[in-house]
Amino acid sequence: MNERLVLLKNSMRAGKHKALRQAHSIELLPECEVADLSWPRRVARLVRRQCEAERVIIAPDEQIVFTRSLRVFAGLYR
Repeated sequence: MNERLVLLKNSMRAGKHKALRQAHSIELLPECEVADLSWPRRVARLVRRQCEAERVIIAPDEQIVFTRSLRVFAGLYR
């Protein structure tokens, strides 16, 4: 493993990416219940909302990226 990969691995294991996460989460359940959405439509709306809420984070030297920026996923049911 080369030096760049070792640095990336150590950074990930140290949890440095967690400091980049957003504090808020998406509240989707009330909206889905008011609209009386089916399960497939709830899941589709959740995926769309999660993608819209994510911030683009690309660390130096990363070539394959997708650092999650939301702390938690929204609930679909109670």
